[in-house]
Amino acid sequence: MAQERSSARIFIVAVGLLAAVHAVAAKDINVGGTRGWDYAPPSDAAYYDTWASKETFTAGDNLVFSYTPGAHDVQVVSATEYNACSMSTGKKYLSGGDSVSLPTPGTYYFVCSFPSHCDMGMKMKITVKAAGGVPPVVAPVTPPVTPPVRAPTRAPLVAPVPAPVVKAPAPAPVIKAPTPGPALAPVPSPTDAPTPSENPSTAPTPGSSIAPGPELPPPPPSAAVSIHQCLSFVGAVAVVAFCVLRF
Repeated sequence: MAQERSSARIFIVAVGLLAAVHAVAAKDINVGGTRGWDYAPPSDAAYYDTWASKETFTAGDNLVFSYTPGAHDVQVVSATEYNACSMSTGKKYLSGGDSVSLPTPGTYYFVCSFPSHCDMGMKMKITVKAAGGVPPVVAPVTPPVTPPVRAPTRAPLVAPVPAPVVKAPAPAPVIKAPTPGPALAPVPSPTDAPTPSENPSTAPTPGSSIAPGPELPPPPPSAAVSIHQCLSFVGAVAVVAFCVLRF
């Protein structure tokens, strides 16, 4: 802030000094000298440009155009209009004693707008310099305040979520075929010796002939033999069932 105030003060002082110099050095210059603003001599169509090239014009000076009112005028034109002596819409002076100020350095162009007068040499170009030969004062430019550049905020790194592990299905238990049990040899039933008949047959007596009697059926098995056979069968069934359950 203090630097800006100091720059503003320097600028104001410079402008004041420049204005004072202009006020002291500013002068009125009669265009064309003793000839005034009139037709150029027939032998020198560039009379006014030649005259202007020998003069020194400083910002703040005044050009004085002296001519007969109604016979001529003064018009400010552009460089193109000056070279072509073409019509213009620039500012025009008609009083016959016009004072035209030169406020800033640069090139100025003037003509007489009456028909053919410009072609007859009533045109002039002048170059105005800065007062004291110094360039015009330019107001100091305060550099713009550049905001600090912030580093870009990085997005938080998110760890990738691992894909769920799919377990392979457990193999089905292998059911083994039951091992066949050992083949049990059938337990032979005990054969009881034939019980001798209660009625013993009488051995044939030699010399006697006895007719054979009818054949008798075999005697029924005894109770002990039946129980033994039943137990043997039950035992075999129990052994087979145990083997099946075991394997």
